Amino acid sequence: MTNDNKLVRIALSGPNAKPLSKAQKEFNRLSARVAELEKLLTDYQSSVDAVQQRIQADYIPLLTAYNQARADLVRLFDRFYDNPEATRSERRKIARLIVDMGEDLLFRHGFADLRAIVGKYSQQDLDEADDAAQQLEQMKQTAAATYGLDLDDIDFQSPDELMAYIEQQVRERQAEQERRNARTEQSKSNQQQADEAKQAAKLQQTTKTIRTLYRELVKAYHPDRELDEAEKGRKTAIMQQVTEAYEKGDLMALLRLQLTLNELDQARVNTLADEPLRHYNKLLKQQIDRLTDELTERQQYMASLLGRPLTSVQSTFGLEVSIGEAVNSLKRDVKAIKQQLKSLTQPAFLKAWLQAYYG
Repeated sequence: MTNDNKLVRIALSGPNAKPLSKAQKEFNRLSARVAELEKLLTDYQSSVDAVQQRIQADYIPLLTAYNQARADLVRLFDRFYDNPEATRSERRKIARLIVDMGEDLLFRHGFADLRAIVGKYSQQDLDEADDAAQQLEQMKQTAAATYGLDLDDIDFQSPDELMAYIEQQVRERQAEQERRNARTEQSKSNQQQADEAKQAAKLQQTTKTIRTLYRELVKAYHPDRELDEAEKGRKTAIMQQVTEAYEKGDLMALLRLQLTLNELDQARVNTLADEPLRHYNKLLKQQIDRLTDELTERQQYMASLLGRPLTSVQSTFGLEVSIGEAVNSLKRDVKAIKQQLKSLTQPAFLKAWLQAYYG
């Protein structure tokens, strides 16, 4: 039995019926929004399933080939490093390339056989005195951006001195924030406390509303006292749905079950008073927030998985386009890196490439 996306709404009953109240209109709007979000989630998940199948069939084999070619480049660079014709500058660039590319392959893509190569170059002291100053300056710029510190006029003599200064500033900021928090807590007004108590009371009433609906359904459909095996099976299935909806705090699912199972007829829905409706509306808003968050989380996951901006994967069409573009882009990358690998096997070409390399 399914009642997915069944719309629960309040309708005017009879030609002389009073116009819907504000709470009733809000209930209808929220109910429609819940049904819309549930359909969006269902459709989006279907597209996600299709995209994941294509990732397994098309994208992952390409990614494996791409990373294998990158690993071959690391091995090529390692061999060139020992070439007697390699200059000091070329070796320095080669070592950095090996560490940067090798660590990514080792730690993110599981190329354990590169551990010895990466370890050999990561343990070397590749920076001379002139590089140390540049490294310290880069650390200053990173720290300034990360912690919002003005470090331009401070002359640090070593990375340790820089880190000690940053730690001191961070401790001072934390201490100041703690003092502010303490003052904020002390200055909390009686009105704020009253508002919190009011919100707690509303939450308790909301929970009571859900519990009441749940108990009505349990009373009607609990299978324990049912003697007929077929009916007992039907009620067991119903109770699974009821329990799942109750544990999620899903008001709309409980209302749909009541309507579908004739425990809540349409006339009763139409005559719901504004006071209980306000509690219903609060629950529906919470459900809308949960559904919106769930949809956003799935979209963010797919954006991260495909390496695409969030805006490009927020629709089912966008997902299909994105996986197609990702596969085609990776095909081009695989072709390019294999061509590059073939060319770099020639020492003269590799030396020319290193000369143009900015690292």
